[in-house]
Amino acid sequence: MLIIAWCKFSQELLEEYKSLAGHLYKHGELTENIFFAKIDGDMEKDLAQENYQVEGFPAVFVVQ
Repeated sequence: MLIIAWCKFSQELLEEYKSLAGHLYKHGELTENIFFAKIDGDMEKDLAQENYQVEGFPAVFVVQ
């Protein structure tokens, strides 16, 4: 899952994201096949727009 975050709403979502990731890590649910990642869509515009077609923030993606 990718979260592209930095506006007010993204920052609020980021807290929930960190909490969920921490919970999954604590309970051994994160593996090499299941992991969390985040990017700064302002700093990584090519990645956000070209690879994921981000049209607004916050953006959440589940990638298989």
